[in-house]
Order: sequence, then structure tokens, then C-alpha cells
Amino acid sequence: MKKFRFKLDSYLKILEIQEKQKLAELAEVAGKVSAQKNQINRYYEESQNWLQESASLVQIGEVSTDVWKQRQYIYSYLGNLRKNADRAQRELETLQEELQEKQKAVMEARKKKRTIEILREKKYKEYQKEVSRQETAQLDEFNQTLASKTNEVKERLWKKEN
Repeated sequence: MKKFRFKLDSYLKILEIQEKQKLAELAEVAGKVSAQKNQINRYYEESQNWLQESASLVQIGEVSTDVWKQRQYIYSYLGNLRKNADRAQRELETLQEELQEKQKAVMEARKKKRTIEILREKKYKEYQKEVSRQETAQLDEFNQTLASKTNEVKERLWKKEN
């Protein structure tokens, strides 16, 4: 019997390639999300450092113009950090939405591929049943031929004896 051939194998390969592409896109966006979270954490850490710097200036207790200028600079810089952190947070939300879309796309690609794989498995089982049926038929035919030949030999021997 012919070797098993599934008509949709090439389509299945295309689906596998598409799934890999979707996974690569997902990984790329996940990397961007991670980088964005790290950036937000850096803004937060830097803000904490500058707040500690400001607190140390207050503890000194000097009321010189230099201290006031430094504090003004710190508060201005903290305002900019907060704006940057807010912008980064909005970008993170956008990236997380994109990440969810990519996850859905991967799930759909896997679902399509799995559907074809299940169909392939079903067709392969049918093929195996057909092969088994044909082998059984061939064995039956062989056994019948063998039995027939055995009977012929027995008849010849019986005729020779009689």
C-alpha cells in the first residue's frame, strides 16, 4: 500500500510557520513591556533618590539661597520625572493591550493548527485501519491458497496410496 500522505500537510506547515511568527511577535512585545516596566521602575527609584536628597537638605536646616535653589531644581526635576513616568505608564498600557492582542493571535494560530493536526491524526488512523484491513485480506488469501495447495497435495498422496 502507498505511504500515508495527508493532503493538508503543506497547509499544516504554513500554519506552523504562522504560529512561530506570532510567537516571535508576542516575544517582541513582551520584551517591550518588560523594558517599559523597567523604565518606570527606574523613574520611581530616581524620584526616591531625589526625594531623599531633598529631605537631607531640609535636615541641614540652612535657609540659604543656594539650598532654596537646589530644592527648586530638585522639585522641578521631580516634576519632570513624574511626567516621564506618567507617559511611560500610558505607553505601558498601550503595550499591554498590544500584548493581549498578540496573545489572542497566538491562541488562534494554535487553535487553527491543532484543528488540522486532529484532522491529520484522524486520517492517519483511517489509513492504518485500511492498511490493516488490506493486510488481513492478503493473509486470508494466502491462507486460502495455502490450504488449497495443501488439499491438492493430500489428494495426490491419497490417490497414489489407493
